[in-house]
Amino acid sequence: MLMRWSPIRSRLLAWLLIPVLLLGGSPRSLDGAQAHETTRPGAVEWAVAVERATCSIARQPHPEPLCLADLPARLEPIDPEGQWWRLRFDQPATAADWIVRLMGRPGVTGLEPAVRLFYQWTPADPLVAQQEWLTVAGFPAAWDDTIGRAEVSVAVIDSGVAARHPDLAGKLLPGYDYLRRDPDPDDEVGHGTAVAGVIAAAADGRGMVGGAPGVRIVPLKVGDQIGASSLLIAEAIYGAIERSVQVINLSLGADTPSGALERAIEQAYARGIVVVAAAGNTPDSVTFPASYPEVVAVGGATADGKRLASFSSRLTRVDLVAPAENVLTTSWDGQEPGWDRRTGTSFAAPMVSAAAALVRSIAPDSSVEWVRQTLRETASPLDPPGQPGAGSGLLSARGAVERA
Repeated sequence: MLMRWSPIRSRLLAWLLIPVLLLGGSPRSLDGAQAHETTRPGAVEWAVAVERATCSIARQPHPEPLCLADLPARLEPIDPEGQWWRLRFDQPATAADWIVRLMGRPGVTGLEPAVRLFYQWTPADPLVAQQEWLTVAGFPAAWDDTIGRAEVSVAVIDSGVAARHPDLAGKLLPGYDYLRRDPDPDDEVGHGTAVAGVIAAAADGRGMVGGAPGVRIVPLKVGDQIGASSLLIAEAIYGAIERSVQVINLSLGADTPSGALERAIEQAYARGIVVVAAAGNTPDSVTFPASYPEVVAVGGATADGKRLASFSSRLTRVDLVAPAENVLTTSWDGQEPGWDRRTGTSFAAPMVSAAAALVRSIAPDSSVEWVRQTLRETASPLDPPGQPGAGSGLLSARGAVERA
């Protein structure tokens, strides 16, 4: 079978050659150049796709492709079908040598380096008493119809979620830590906790309330203080599929696409899961995974919802926007719970995830495209209308729920 990924060969060669050109050395100048690609210092992560018919399977229960058996790398499956595999090389020089060999190997149909995705947030002002974003995005009026059903779950694929936060107590379903490979996805960064609060913080008379306080959160931890690997995010998406969630929130982004991540999103879409992603905080940059067609892409609006936020991407394909400035939400510093204001499309995306969860609470059998269309058609145009990066306009949770 011919390689279907030949257009990205130049990208692979650039990965192999750029450090040599910059450092003026031999291929061993690659040592350490890609340490940022993974959470293990000095290691390098790649994803490889194989054709099962050509690349024989070795053993159960986690069969490894025989065409990869000679690699001096740790091999881990990304998807349950065994099409995509994560390769973890201890030394960049070793990776450079073997990646070149894999490019022409029968049975190998895809090859890409891991992409580091970053949280789309910026620290903002301290806690104040009001949540303007709830009213601007139309949530209180939507609650006349539903606050969300407990049977509806939203996967937060992020830095984890602090189960000890009082506004999230009792809101979390069993999750997983893909970094440490254990069932405790506790948050050491605070980003995932802030995202989860926007979606489903409890309506308990204290702190704050999320856009869909009746739904549940499935915390899937993939990120550290820097961000997350595209390969771990892809694996977590398959985990979300296995847990039968209705919505996936991805408040992370990068300017580099990932075939492994795109494949996982396609599978979630095929299973009827609404995947929501932040459009990014760089106006002149395209952000992935928001740019994939199966994703509901969310840009950022000003706090009053009248204009597109200055930092929101103008180049990413955007479906609609939500407030992304000074968003009051749950905070966690690793020891003490709190409430803070945050800025970034990282916090606009979970508003749309919350609205999608409300829609799914009323119309559980609705298709992804029906949910997307409902969110888009009930949005309010920004000023000026039709501008790049604004999509159909400002989220109206009330309008979406009434349409459902």
